[in-house]
Amino acid sequence: MDDGIELTAAERETLTQLAVIAESRDHYGLLGVNPGAPASDIQRAFYERSRNWHPDRFFRKELGPFREKLDQVFLAVTESYRILSNPATRAAYDRSRPAAPARPAPRTASAAQPPGAAPAPRLPRPPDRAMSKAVEEMRNQLKERLGRAAALHAEGLAALKEGQVVKASNALSMALTFDPNNAQYKADAESARREARIIQAKQFLAAAENAESFANHRQAQASYQKAIEYGLRDPRAYYRLGLLTKKLDEDSKAALQHLRQAVALDGENVEYRIVLAELYVETGMHTSARAQFEHILSIDKSNSKAKEGLKALNAL
Repeated sequence: MDDGIELTAAERETLTQLAVIAESRDHYGLLGVNPGAPASDIQRAFYERSRNWHPDRFFRKELGPFREKLDQVFLAVTESYRILSNPATRAAYDRSRPAAPARPAPRTASAAQPPGAAPAPRLPRPPDRAMSKAVEEMRNQLKERLGRAAALHAEGLAALKEGQVVKASNALSMALTFDPNNAQYKADAESARREARIIQAKQFLAAAENAESFANHRQAQASYQKAIEYGLRDPRAYYRLGLLTKKLDEDSKAALQHLRQAVALDGENVEYRIVLAELYVETGMHTSARAQFEHILSIDKSNSKAKEGLKALNAL
């Protein structure tokens, strides 16, 4: 819009109308239902109104004077639903409502309106003090959230400069929870998260290798698995996990998957290919085993294990 307010003409008009209805405390009119509407219609109308006019939908938009109207309408819609969804409060409200709009006070002949003229518009009631307080509290809460987000974001960036990537990732992720629509916070949190996961993956790899050195095979297996889940692309992790999976779980299928990945990451490693080929033989996948042995010989023509493997396959 030319005035910088990011609302369509229809949104402005509707919001203005709803704000006037909210000031009149016409709960049925605010939800857009008849006084005799069933509870299901009232609930459906509330969901529609609150979804369309929730402040989060207009977060960071420039609303100008319509910001107060939006806050007022959202709080009034919530209050209308609270009253009309409870049979007791609804009945009390119905009893307090006038049966028909009050007629204008009689006027003198000199001041009388011409026949057929529209009645003078009612001036809106001043905003309810409790509602104004609620709006102010909402603003304060939003301000507090944004301030907390900014502080956590600054803390995260400072931790990054000090090389404390995991700490930075935690702080930046928390900043995003307080200000989820901030594009810069999203980018910084995702970047730090990727770096943190790489570091944590390497830590899991070191823990796995340490556990293996003490023959804690189950712990090693779990740590290798964690390292891979955190995105580590180190063929050693896949290779050792494949061996442990075959040994501890006797799961040839899972072991094959890990060993294939190790070979895919380090195709020139003869040791990885020998173990994979031998497992192919054990599982009856002779064509795949032959391909591995032949590839090994293309790398190392004198490899005795590959030669013996081919010889055994040829004898079958």
